[in-house]
Amino acid sequence: MTNMRFTFLHKNSLGRRILIKILLISTMITTILTLINLYIDHKQELNKINKSISSIESSSIPTITLALWRYDHVQIKSILNGLEKIPFVKKIIILEAEKKVFAKTLQETEKDRFLKQMNYPLIRKTKNSSQQIGELQLFISNKDAYLAPAKRLGVYFFSQGIKTLLISFFILLIFYQTIGRKLNTITLHLTQMQLDKLTPLDKSLWDNEKQESEIAILGTSINKFISEIITGKNIDLAKLQQSEQRLILAQKIAKIGSWSYNPKTQEVFWSDQMFKIFRHSAQNGAPSFEQHLLSIDPEYRSSWDKSFNHCIDTGESIQLVTKVMHPINNIWIEGTAKAKLDAKGNVCEVFGTCQDITNRVELEQQIAKKNEIENTANKIRKDFFKYKTEPQKLFDLILENFLLYTNSSFGLIGDILHDEDNNPSIKPYSLIDLTWDKQTKSLYQHPREDAFEFSILNNIFGEVVRTKEIKITHDFSNEKSSNETPKVHPPLDTFAGIPIIIDDKMTSIIAVANAKHYTQDLIESLSPLFIATADIVSLFKYEAEVQKSKEISLHSAKLASIGELAAGVGHEINNPLAIADGNINMIYKKLTQMSLLTTELDSFFLKYQAASKRISSIVNGLRIFARNNEVELCTINVTSKIIETVELIKIIYEKQAVSINLDLCQEDIFIRASEGQLQQVLMNLISNAKDAMNDKSKKEILISTLKINGMIQINITDTGTGISSQNIKKIFAPFFTTKGVGVGTGMGLGITNSLTQQMNGKITVKSKLGIGTTFTVTIPSEETKMHEDKDKKPLETTTVASLSGNILIVDDEEDLREILEFELSDLGLTIDEAENGVEALKKLNQKEYDLVITDFQMPKMGGLELIKQSKETLTVMPKFVICSGGVGSLSDADEVFLTEHSSGVIEKPFNFEKIQKLLASLL
Repeated sequence: MTNMRFTFLHKNSLGRRILIKILLISTMITTILTLINLYIDHKQELNKINKSISSIESSSIPTITLALWRYDHVQIKSILNGLEKIPFVKKIIILEAEKKVFAKTLQETEKDRFLKQMNYPLIRKTKNSSQQIGELQLFISNKDAYLAPAKRLGVYFFSQGIKTLLISFFILLIFYQTIGRKLNTITLHLTQMQLDKLTPLDKSLWDNEKQESEIAILGTSINKFISEIITGKNIDLAKLQQSEQRLILAQKIAKIGSWSYNPKTQEVFWSDQMFKIFRHSAQNGAPSFEQHLLSIDPEYRSSWDKSFNHCIDTGESIQLVTKVMHPINNIWIEGTAKAKLDAKGNVCEVFGTCQDITNRVELEQQIAKKNEIENTANKIRKDFFKYKTEPQKLFDLILENFLLYTNSSFGLIGDILHDEDNNPSIKPYSLIDLTWDKQTKSLYQHPREDAFEFSILNNIFGEVVRTKEIKITHDFSNEKSSNETPKVHPPLDTFAGIPIIIDDKMTSIIAVANAKHYTQDLIESLSPLFIATADIVSLFKYEAEVQKSKEISLHSAKLASIGELAAGVGHEINNPLAIADGNINMIYKKLTQMSLLTTELDSFFLKYQAASKRISSIVNGLRIFARNNEVELCTINVTSKIIETVELIKIIYEKQAVSINLDLCQEDIFIRASEGQLQQVLMNLISNAKDAMNDKSKKEILISTLKINGMIQINITDTGTGISSQNIKKIFAPFFTTKGVGVGTGMGLGITNSLTQQMNGKITVKSKLGIGTTFTVTIPSEETKMHEDKDKKPLETTTVASLSGNILIVDDEEDLREILEFELSDLGLTIDEAENGVEALKKLNQKEYDLVITDFQMPKMGGLELIKQSKETLTVMPKFVICSGGVGSLSDADEVFLTEHSSGVIEKPFNFEKIQKLLASLL
């Protein structure tokens, strides 16, 4: 049995022959695989060298060139540190103009036959030319590419020989267990049945048949064995492929790639998703460690390198976010790394994952930027109260934010103004401080409100103003309006103009220019800042309107105060003037009655009368000025009013070396207007003419009148400095003035224009710089003769011989009462006196009077209250005549009451001829 069990190992047995064949085939396969493996390793070493050289050529050479051009030592040292990590680079030399400027021996140099010197010219390229500024010399050792395979050949043969023997031994055991036992059983059975009976020829045939049976049985067994092995393998392979497909799909959905790195062999493995994440082609294989390091953004490169080396050195896991440079779009990566340790506790492999989080980072950046813009907008609103009195600083701050968020080099925030013809112009709230040329620089050093006002808007700025729509252009040279940009304006390459609309009205414009690119999304992202700017514009405009209203109210209050002062002054002047006139008249009468009036004395009285008349004229002008808010229309003799106004101010102007000349129509000309309004128009224009000649040696004002086609023209011409064409359109705007601070309010011409329009007229101006200015007021003429009011009826010139009646004179000035008593007693009238309304009311209750002459303003009770009290208490009302030297403040109801219950007015100083005729008409 023992002999039969190892029959297949006999020198002529099939088992021995099969074993020999297996050993031969295994040796051949091992040799071929070893040679193939050596060739692949050799090619991989060469590929590593070639890839690293390509990486140096594509990334390091341009960076070194730029650093050498800038002579940036820090950048060059950083590059050298990166190259130092490439194992085969032994020495680096950087030359500039054949002069060595940087050199570094990184490792011990090998023999010359294993060193390869590579020279790279460092060329600085521009649009029009290129220039070699230096040379990079690399000394590369390729020893590993040639010596390593020779060493590994012996190792492979030694290891593979042992492996072959072991494999053959295991195959022998398998054959023995699966085939040998069957062969032994078959041989034993046949031998027992026929072997002894066979002839020698039959034995030879038996031997052949036995061989064929062994081969058939062996083939069947091998096929079954292989079938079982393959079937089992297919099941495992299917599961493996299914898992791999699931892993690939999961990585694709999550944009997660896997990788591994062998620190010793520096072999790198990337999954398919890694190539997609980093936008690399899988055909070129995974990049080396050094190539990948150079692809990381310089801002993050140092921290990435430090963290990865920490993982290799300590075996600790790491997780970090980094930014990878890419020609089209940069990539944000979240990576993890975990170390695998060998039996000795050393890191033998590092593996991990990378996930593309670019969308997440960009979204986070957008949210952060949005929050930042909203915070900036809120801060601007709060800064309004900080810069409420310094709007220029706030608008400069707003413009700085627009320039920052749009990456622009030029910017403008401007107010939209319109002239009388509704032509728009842009007056900057804020303008980027650029020195364009000498002319513009000198303008820019002036206050901004005087420096720039773009009134020519047939350009790209005007297009935004006209269309009230956002304008974006990246090809400014093809813009039709680009040639119309102001000559002093800087060149524009790109442009974005945004209108600020408040209540459907374009109030201002924001323009930025010369950024790399503008988009609608960028404009929309800045909407909180635009809304805040619109709010600020509205607030400042509201503040301006409030301030304007305050100044108008203040001005009106001042005018009202001046009016009250004029009324008081008129009253206080007229009372003593009336006393003086009365006493002079009494002296004149006494001297005449005593025949003592000489020619010389008579001339003195005439001079006094002229002076008194002049004082009366001035006081009358003040009286009219005090009533300038009363729009009481009447027919006015323009010639008389001009003469009267000039007389009021002539002496004052002459003392300032200003002469006023008149060239008036020979015929009387009339208009229907308010007497006070006309006088204020004349006073404002004459005063404006005087101020325009302050710096002139020749100071002349000419007032002329014309009557043309039913219109009256009043021309006031000065010899002043004139008005520029830029300012002539603004002179009627409220608060516009070219005078210094504290000299003018900018209200005079605005009020003059408004008053002229109320009189159905208009005012125009012509001016020449250095020569003078003419203001022309045109008002419709009144063709009918002057209207005669009840209290202004022409008095008859007949002399009244005598009158009769009881007269009560009420005045707080005793001298005035005496004068009136003296004059009226001569007319045959019975006179009683009272010093105020209270005393007069008592006398009226005690005695009937035909006429009461009462002062308007008195202590205790004035004339108006006396009439009211008399109407309530007296059975028989006397006639009342008001005696006044000024104008009181009356309500509309009091005006009506006084008109209905008074019979006339006696003005101070007295004109006794008019008084006599008035009394004659009433008694």
